[in-house]
Amino acid sequence: MEASIAMATYNGESYISAQLDSILCQLDVNDEIVISDDGSIDSTQQIIKEYMLRDGRIKFFQNSKHGVVNNFENAILNTKKDIILLADQDDVWMPNKLFSIKKAMSSDPEIILVMHNFIEATNKEIEEKKGGINSFEVRNRKHGVINNLVKCGYWGCCMGFRSEVKKLILPFPKQLSKYDKHDIYISLVCEYYGRCLFIEEPLLYHRNHGDNVSQTLSVKNRFLVRFNLFCSVVETLIRNHKQDKKSK
Repeated sequence: MEASIAMATYNGESYISAQLDSILCQLDVNDEIVISDDGSIDSTQQIIKEYMLRDGRIKFFQNSKHGVVNNFENAILNTKKDIILLADQDDVWMPNKLFSIKKAMSSDPEIILVMHNFIEATNKEIEEKKGGINSFEVRNRKHGVINNLVKCGYWGCCMGFRSEVKKLILPFPKQLSKYDKHDIYISLVCEYYGRCLFIEEPLLYHRNHGDNVSQTLSVKNRFLVRFNLFCSVVETLIRNHKQDKKSK
């Protein structure tokens, strides 16, 4: 089973080397890292190109539409392997992450998405490889579309899914870009169409440095986010249903 790592980057010069180092050492010879950059104005692109000279498994693409959601869509669109793992530019993978996800996917062909536990940590805690918050001990994780609409237990940086999911989720509905919730959208679509698996073992350090792209929404906007996600999923299900009818 071959893997594509879909990474979105933007002005990530401070952390991207540590992230790439943590991923590359786990890749098999036919795996790949597909990086989409959203017009970085720091040295991010230069760092990536230097890595590409040393490792041909890294593929680089420019994002033309701009924005976090479009950047990840561009990365996913250009993947070519059996399973796709989403990756942020500033996290650090634990040594057995890719092996664990491949093993889980290989164990049951009905599993279309895997979500693993992670440690939320500061820069110092990551450097020392100790401390941090065990995500599954403090965050909700339940199966079902409704459960995850109310309070989602999925994080994009901890998700891996089969390549067949691409045709179910792409193109992303346009309204997703308003709140940058593409990862929740992917999890809801996968919860509807197939079997999803939670891995209890932490397999990633999620870097908490205060500059993360992820948004913290006010209470008054949470309903709007959920409604947006609901509409996005319904739009996708209708689109997929129409495509299925045409192909028959």
